[in-house]
Amino acid sequence: LSPQRMAALFCRWLAAFASLLHSVHSQSTSVALSHITLLLPYPSRYEDSPTQYKISSRGGQSNGCVQWSVEPKHDVIDIIPLSPDVHDHECPGHTYNEAIIKVTAPPENGRRSATIKATDPKTGKYSQCEVFIDKVHKLQVATSTRLIYLNRYESIEVHGFDDKGNKFTTLHGLRMIWSGIGIHLQSISFEDASLMLPDIQNDYDDDAIQKNKNPLPVKGIKTGQEDVEVLIDFNQSPAHKGCQKAQASLFVVRHLQLLPRVLYAAKCCQATFHLITTSNHYDLSLNASGIEASSSVSNKYSLIRIPQSQYEFKLENRVKMHIEQNGQLTTSNINENGKLRVEDKVTSHDVSIENTADALIHVVDAHSIYAEVIKYTQKKSRPMYFRRDDDADWYLDAKEKYFIRLSLQDARGNTLCVRDMHLTETDNKKFSKLWTNLKSWDQVYICSGIVWQARVVGPDSGEVEKMVHIEAIAQRDNEFVMEAMEQTEFTLQFSATGSACRNERKRGEVLATSTKHVIVTSSVQYRESATVYCPNALAANQKRTALIPYTGRNNVHRVPVFFDGGSGRYRLEIEDTNIAYLSSHDAEIGQMEKDVLVYASKVGKTQLFVTDYNNPDNFDVLEVEVQPIHVLRLYENVQKEILMEDSIQIPLIIRDEQHRRFSSLDGVKQVIEAQTLHKHVNVEFVAPSIDQIREQFYNGLEGEGTAYAVPIDDRHSSNEQIVKGSRNREAPRIDCRAYDGAVMVYGISEGYERFSISVTQNEHLVPPSMFVSVYKEIVAQHDAVAIAMNINEQYTMKWNYGPLPWPIDVNVNVDDTKFEEPFLNQLQVTVHSPFAADVAGKYFGVTYNGKTLEFICRKEFHETVQLMVQNKQSDSLPKPIESIAEIEVFCFPQFQFNSSKIEMGVGTRRKAREFYPNWIKSEIASEFTVNLYQKQSDIVSIVNSENFVAKRLGSSIIEGRLQHSTQRVHIHPAGFSNKLQIIVLFKAFSMEMPSYWIISGQEQIAHIEGLDGNHHILPFRHNFDDVFIEWMSEDANIVELLPVLPNNHYLHHHSASSLSSATSSDAATATSDEDKRNNVGTGLSVKLQAHSVGQVNIKASITLRNAPKNNIKTQFEIVKTVTVIPQVVDECNLIILKPNSSLSLSSRFNPDTSVTGIGQIYEIEVVPPQWIQVSQQQRVLTVDKDAPIGHNIAVTFLLQSPIKKKKHKPYSYPLTQATALMLSIVEPTGLHLLHAQSIIDNIIYTQSLNYLASASASSLSSAQPFWGSFSAASSASNKRKNRVFLSKTDNILCEKQNVTLQIAILDELARPLHVMDQMKVFSNDTTVVSPRKDIQIRHDSKHAPMYATVQLDAIQPGFATITFREKEAMASSSSSSSSSSSDLYVYDDPKFLRTFLTIHVLSSEQCESVFGVMFSDESVVPSSSSKENRSTSYVAAATTRQRMERETATRAMPASNYKNAQYWQAKTVKRLPTASSNLVALILVVALCAIIACTWSRSCGNIIFGNLGYQQQHDVVPPAAFNPYAPVQDSIMMHTGTNPSPLFRRSL
Repeated sequence: LSPQRMAALFCRWLAAFASLLHSVHSQSTSVALSHITLLLPYPSRYEDSPTQYKISSRGGQSNGCVQWSVEPKHDVIDIIPLSPDVHDHECPGHTYNEAIIKVTAPPENGRRSATIKATDPKTGKYSQCEVFIDKVHKLQVATSTRLIYLNRYESIEVHGFDDKGNKFTTLHGLRMIWSGIGIHLQSISFEDASLMLPDIQNDYDDDAIQKNKNPLPVKGIKTGQEDVEVLIDFNQSPAHKGCQKAQASLFVVRHLQLLPRVLYAAKCCQATFHLITTSNHYDLSLNASGIEASSSVSNKYSLIRIPQSQYEFKLENRVKMHIEQNGQLTTSNINENGKLRVEDKVTSHDVSIENTADALIHVVDAHSIYAEVIKYTQKKSRPMYFRRDDDADWYLDAKEKYFIRLSLQDARGNTLCVRDMHLTETDNKKFSKLWTNLKSWDQVYICSGIVWQARVVGPDSGEVEKMVHIEAIAQRDNEFVMEAMEQTEFTLQFSATGSACRNERKRGEVLATSTKHVIVTSSVQYRESATVYCPNALAANQKRTALIPYTGRNNVHRVPVFFDGGSGRYRLEIEDTNIAYLSSHDAEIGQMEKDVLVYASKVGKTQLFVTDYNNPDNFDVLEVEVQPIHVLRLYENVQKEILMEDSIQIPLIIRDEQHRRFSSLDGVKQVIEAQTLHKHVNVEFVAPSIDQIREQFYNGLEGEGTAYAVPIDDRHSSNEQIVKGSRNREAPRIDCRAYDGAVMVYGISEGYERFSISVTQNEHLVPPSMFVSVYKEIVAQHDAVAIAMNINEQYTMKWNYGPLPWPIDVNVNVDDTKFEEPFLNQLQVTVHSPFAADVAGKYFGVTYNGKTLEFICRKEFHETVQLMVQNKQSDSLPKPIESIAEIEVFCFPQFQFNSSKIEMGVGTRRKAREFYPNWIKSEIASEFTVNLYQKQSDIVSIVNSENFVAKRLGSSIIEGRLQHSTQRVHIHPAGFSNKLQIIVLFKAFSMEMPSYWIISGQEQIAHIEGLDGNHHILPFRHNFDDVFIEWMSEDANIVELLPVLPNNHYLHHHSASSLSSATSSDAATATSDEDKRNNVGTGLSVKLQAHSVGQVNIKASITLRNAPKNNIKTQFEIVKTVTVIPQVVDECNLIILKPNSSLSLSSRFNPDTSVTGIGQIYEIEVVPPQWIQVSQQQRVLTVDKDAPIGHNIAVTFLLQSPIKKKKHKPYSYPLTQATALMLSIVEPTGLHLLHAQSIIDNIIYTQSLNYLASASASSLSSAQPFWGSFSAASSASNKRKNRVFLSKTDNILCEKQNVTLQIAILDELARPLHVMDQMKVFSNDTTVVSPRKDIQIRHDSKHAPMYATVQLDAIQPGFATITFREKEAMASSSSSSSSSSSDLYVYDDPKFLRTFLTIHVLSSEQCESVFGVMFSDESVVPSSSSKENRSTSYVAAATTRQRMERETATRAMPASNYKNAQYWQAKTVKRLPTASSNLVALILVVALCAIIACTWSRSCGNIIFGNLGYQQQHDVVPPAAFNPYAPVQDSIMMHTGTNPSPLFRRSL
């Protein structure tokens, strides 16, 4: 099909489907009426008694609720709507689903018609019904059959037809006249006939319907023929005069019936049929053989004795079976179907009217034997009997007789050779109700000639037969009685053999066989538990009973019941569920649990049945009683003192009227109420829960012979009564008292209390009450105490709380619980100790006067003593409690230091335990420590109360107090405190510098460290604040002393005082003086600049200020000799490394090895010497960790042609090139600080100067700084106000000034290394100078050493010491000492690299006075108008910034390229012609010459290395004048070009 054709077919199909849906929807939404056409007769009196008929509607969207109308509206019919006769909805207003049609047309109008219309108000759709009104032309008698059985009822109805033969819908309203009834038939009422009235609603009463006699109920009273006639009463209905009457002949006969009416018979057997009638007044009688006739009156059945000539039995079909006239049927050995018929020859009249009875007979093969079993004798009937499953095994209990009935069944499950019982047989009083528990209880076995057998089969059948007895019941071929004597399992086999067909050659035909597996179990029984034993434990008849309390609340109280035996699955039933019930048990599925909960509903007695789920005949019965509470009493012989936030348990005696214990008190808590006077206690009723009862029961069964306390009732003496079970083993002993209830009394607040207990909705019970007291647990003021021996101030042992004094008479005031002291008993207090009574007095003594207890230590010991407080026993307090407080006592000698005064060097540490008495170190005192106190901690620090740390010069008083490590022991202060004086001083100093042999032109930093024996005391915090150091170099031309931060504009002491009057000539003289090399200085550290070869002494004079007045040394002098040696070796290609370090070769050796158009011309080959490793892939040179110190090694790099031959042939390939790096392996000896640069973004110049507009930035930067020549009038007055005395080596910064420093690692010759470790920089006062956290490590140029750059921010005026040290050393040293915040700055032998820098920060006013500049919080950007001022203007910071950015960019280029690995990339050259071999050779010759020239030249401008030369890097001459605002050489990360605000600097 084409796509167009398929689309058309699909559209047609879719349209048809839509039409179908529309049709279905229309049908589902249309209104349907109960009648479409009606034919009604004219009424007898149309004015007041019209003919009526009901019509109804359904369907539609209104669900049958329609609007009724009729056309024509008058003179034919009236429509009267009725209210809806439905339960699920109601019709809305003016709509109805039923209506009554009333005929109102006069008879003289002839045939009339009208149309009834029912409209759905929601859709407007409607349905119609045509109603015709006419005259009745003739009548007809209608009955279900012409035979009417004797003593049976029948309804005779009259139908009417019009002249055209149309049947009237109803003749309601027309009265009939009957004749011919009275001899054989009798007219009766509808009630007597048990018939319903016609379903027509009208305004008449029931009597009117009876009078119409249509329909007419009749009863057959005598056999025979009855001819009846009927016509309309024309007097009542004259409009129907002329209507033809109706006639009928009816016959009354006896009703015959065969039993059974359908018989499934086995082959080769005989069956007996009975003939009965329901027309005689005789009852049926039972005996062992069947039914017999009796003379008693019955309204149901009677037996007809056969054979009689009146009744003839015959088989209609041609079959092999045979029937006798006495009703005995004999079957053959073939399967066949037949019909047995018996005819009453007397009452049969003609062919059309016969009085017969018939039965169907089916001779079939027996497929199986259906076996049923039931206990032969039952103890008691149960509320419900659950039959066994047909296919399930038989569970039988031992030593019980069971009745077995066998039945044959065919393949379809039809039972053979049986008939159903009549109701007369089942209602007979002689019939036992036991048999109704069988499935075949209403069936009677009617066959004979079948031999039945039941026997045990299986491998152990012989042994089982000894324990199982099976007997057949006399005169009942298919029934047996069996009894098993022991618990076992076996198989029963059943067989049935037909004997009616036997002949000489065949003894009989086996009809069927079957087997059934039998399991013999123990009997189901209730267990001997407390719940069924305790109620009657003290009664003479110890009958098991479940006694449940009743308190007026249903479904609250319950009791668990335990059982066992049987198959292990159980059904439970309550005889009267109105008294008690089972909540969660489903009898249909049973349960595996061996207990169940029984709930109480109301007062009364009933029984609980537990039945084996698989054996409905194996059950046990338990008496269940629900009784109200009659006895309620509190047990008095208990403890009545309650610890606060604790509780006591008081037994509550709850009994019924017979003083019996209840099986369980579960649910009683809901009806128990407690009242208190002062709310000092909370009272809660408790009783064993269901789970606890179960747990106690099952745990008690786990161990045989477990002896519980015998049950003793509170009414009797302790007579022991031991319950023994009626089963095979002895029941466990049960303590019924454990199942009594009790009240838990919780102590809430301290005080006396009286509470009472009552049961809600039980007014006859007197609420019992009890007096109690609530006390707090006795608490010693100190539960552990240390007491010094031989002291005058004794320790008073105090305690709080404890039991309240018990009143002398608790019933003095029943309504109140307040007692005055005279009415209270005295408490009893005793002290116990672990010592024997005869030696206790040697260790301590106790003195008690009734209120206070004095404790005296006489000997050192550690023990626990007990303080016991209690009330005196009395009738109202039978069991007073003992409140005990345990107090741990330590008795020690008094605490004193070994010495009253000691001396310590600054920075040293001493263990405090060295000065403690010996008993502190004893095992008894192992838990105690000495807590050290002092008023001020700036001289001596106490670390962890264990070490004395001397911080700075001075004297301090330390107080030691004994304390416990966990603070749980109270230290009696008398005798446990002492004082110690510590004098702190410096014992020696050392001068530290990286090199004593320094190369000319190099520089290093020397600093001072304190000494105390072998301990080095490093500057930290303010420990060197009292140390004044003066430096001197014997020859400044050999070694000059300089500040770390360059400051050539320092002021002499004579010019500082007269700075305000200095002239330009004076300034020139001062400048010439400053150009001289300096040999003196002050400060913690100085820079040593080597100028010329020679030897010089560096001396440091140290003076201690504010030293304690204890004749200690305050003057020290240290001299170190420094030798300046010449630089005899060229540093070209020299690399200085330490062992276990590496160096990247990317910026030092990265030649081009390929040429465009030619390809690769060289291969790189490295010849590493010993201890050196070179990775050509990563281009990294590594020094082994065990490389010897002081060795200088050459590393050779070769460029060889890939086609190199053994003998070189000129012009055939590029000649091999070679170069080398000199590697010096050294041990780092110190740190160096260099290249200090000031960041000038936030600088403000306050001095003016004249300059030419044509002056360039380079000329300005190379000229003398502007502060070199001051204007006399610029700042004369300010200079006097802000005089500053500065040393030549002072490191000066201005407030808010930022500088950068580079850190280098030096070797023994003061040469910087080409590697750099991670550095840690911190300040002893970050409020003055704060170092930035980010420290950059980089090269300044390709071949320069490695530096770490840090930025220092001057925050405010003051002094700060900056420490520079290895970061790894910080981590390693932390293991031997505390962190920097712990004030530990003393090292035994510091191996890490370190140096120090003391900075003096001047205020903005001082900087403006001295230097003519100041620094602001934000960066300064000059305006454009300032550039136009050619005569006088401020120096623009932008000029300096531009120069700084250019220099920074120039210097940063190698580092950037190094970081981005640019030098590892192959350089790109222009493409050369392939034939230009001469040009290539020329280029190679020029490159070779350049290599040779670089080898001879000291500048070493090597093209291959791409090196600017070591000298070129150091060719920058230091400025002659102090220039703190020189351009920054290194970029500051994240802050280039801006100066951070003070808030941001402090946050860093």
